[in-house]
Order: sequence, then C-alpha cells, then structure tokens
Amino acid sequence: MFERAVYQADDSTDDFAFLEKIAELLIFYSHVTIILDRGSLPKILSLIGHENIVRMASLPHVEVLFLKEFLAAHSFGKPIVLHQFIRGNISRPQNDRPANAHEQIREVYERELGKSFYTRKKADFFSQLSTQTTIEKCLGGLNLIRDAELQILDQEFSGNAARAYIKGLSPTASNLDNIKFNAMKIGDAFLIDSNIDQLKYAGVSNNLLSNASIFREIITSKVNLGISSNFNGDLYTNRVSSQLIKFRLSAAATKADNFRSEVSMFSDLAMCGKSIYKSLASRNRNFGHILDVVEKAERFRKWTASIGTDKSLVKEYISELNSISWLDKLPNKAIRFSIFLGLGEALDNFVAPPFGKAFGIGVGLADQFLIDKIVKGWKPNHFINDNLMPVLD
Repeated sequence: MFERAVYQADDSTDDFAFLEKIAELLIFYSHVTIILDRGSLPKILSLIGHENIVRMASLPHVEVLFLKEFLAAHSFGKPIVLHQFIRGNISRPQNDRPANAHEQIREVYERELGKSFYTRKKADFFSQLSTQTTIEKCLGGLNLIRDAELQILDQEFSGNAARAYIKGLSPTASNLDNIKFNAMKIGDAFLIDSNIDQLKYAGVSNNLLSNASIFREIITSKVNLGISSNFNGDLYTNRVSSQLIKFRLSAAATKADNFRSEVSMFSDLAMCGKSIYKSLASRNRNFGHILDVVEKAERFRKWTASIGTDKSLVKEYISELNSISWLDKLPNKAIRFSIFLGLGEALDNFVAPPFGKAFGIGVGLADQFLIDKIVKGWKPNHFINDNLMPVLD
C-alpha cells in the first residue's frame, strides 16, 4: 500500500503540520523522495537543524533532492480595468545570486546559521547527501509548463481551477460561482481578466488572491503531478496544490487523500488519538525524537508496503492483532511452559546441566510476555506500542 512517496516541501505550510507530514511519510513509506528548494530548505533547516537533516537524508529509504530553480509568476504593466498582464517562468538565479546549486545551498546555510568555516562545512556535507537537480530533470524532460499554460487558455478550465484554488485556501468559502478568471495569450505573457482580487475570504490574505499567485499555483499543480508520475510515487504537497490536483482528477492526489484518511483513522485506533503534531507543538519532543522512531520502523514499513492498494490499513492492522499463532493453539500455559523447560533441557547438552534447565525455568517464570512475543513473532502493534507511543502526547 505505502511503497513510494514524493513530497514537494512547501515553505507556506504551518510549521508543525510541515514536520508531521514528513514524519508520517518517513514512518509509513518504504521509499520517500523529499524535494527542497531555496524556499523550503531554510524552513526545514530552522525547524529541525542541520544534524537532523543529515540524519533524515542518511536514512536508507530517503532521497533528498534540491531544486536550484522554482516556478514563478509576476505581474507587469498597469492593469487595464479588471485586466492584468502576467508572465510565468521557471525562476533561475539572477546575476547577483549564485547559479550553482551547491553555492545556493551554502548561501541558505550562511543566511540561517551565520557565516563561518563550520557553516560552510555543514552546507558542503548536505550537498553531498542530496541530489542537485532541475525541474526539467524531475519532469523527465516533459514540457508540462507549456501544457499547463495551454490549459489556462481554456476559460472553463481556468475558471474551475481558480475556484479550486480558493477552496484550497478557504474550505468554507461560498459564492464560488461568482469567480471569474480568464486568460488570453499575448506574446510571451497572459492577459488575465479576473475579479478575484476584489473578493474577500475569511482568513485569506490579499497577496494570496493575486492573479500572479493563482496563475503560479495552477501551473505548479500540473508540474507537481508530472514529478509524481516521473518518480512513480504518491504525491504530497500543500492543501491548495492538492485541491487543484484533485480538480484535475488526479489518481495521485486521490491516493494522497486516502493516506491522510487512513492514517487519521489509524491514529484514532492504534495511537488512542495521540499525534506527532501534538507532540511537536507541545515542544515535549523534537524532530530528533521522531527520527529515533523512524530508524526503528523498517519492519513496520515493510508491513505497510505489503498491504494491497484495495485494502484498508486499519482493517489489516486489526486482522494482524486478531491473527492466531501456533502458540495460541496450545491447550494451556502449562504446555507452553513445558516447551521452554524442554528448551532448557536441550541446552544441558551444550552447557553444564543445571544451567540449561535453570534457563528454561527462569525464562518461563520471569517473562511469559517475552516468550509469547518471541514465539508468536512480530506484529505491527509491537512497533506502535514499544517505539511510537512513548514519544507521542
């Protein structure tokens, strides 16, 4: 069920929701690709620190990519009544900014941690652990940006996409039918006819309602979908982009929603409603504690990966807990005890006679629970109870 995930890290997401999402993916998925850029690297560096970034990037099931460019859109010229000119492009460093990805990483580190020899060494180490790449490479060479721009020219599509964008920003927003967002291509730019910047939505800042922001997010959702497809993984991104991708009837976004729903139900059942978010937000735990758990979750990840896509995580978990081992089929605990007593007698053939039998009796009396655990074998609740629950609030 949870085999490969692609997370497009986003610097606009709430801090603890940002960390919780990464933590959940690291625990549940067998392979996780985390894509960072000049916007999201400073955020994760300030939240978890260099040492934890290194620990995360060093995990055998984690791949960290650093994009030296990002999608951008900006307005120019004077608006004509309700019309505005927008130009979209892949933003690359200007003449006064480093073009080399390694230099960009060093610049981010020095801005966050201060300029020093040790900061440069840390930045260089992160560069070695991550893969520096471009949007074009992440898309496998597909020109999805041009495809996305052509879609925007479809008035029905662009209007519905703008409504999906608003819904992502403000789930309770109403009167969405009144939204207008039409585009016309003029040269290398778009003339936008929109009324969104005149509308007000609770909890949504005006800069997020700009035509440039909407244009960029519509393009970005198409590109994120392409990246997910190229990496053959389930896509995770911010709520707005996810809403736009759902509008595109994306199977990847549908699976992402299923993951959120499954993990939410799983948390209510197996973790008694406790969550990683609450633990981090209370500051009783930091991301280092979460990585301790991730490093012990390999067997759990193998189990989640083995669950069929048509199965329910919660149902499979309950099924595992209710499964009966050969030890459970024995008539009573006396027979269980005799098995371990027999094990002790077998040891007498290899060690001094009293010690083997003493081992069998000692194990049988001292830790019946341990005996059950060894003979019955591993179950997913062992990881939840022994490793995950102790760090949750």
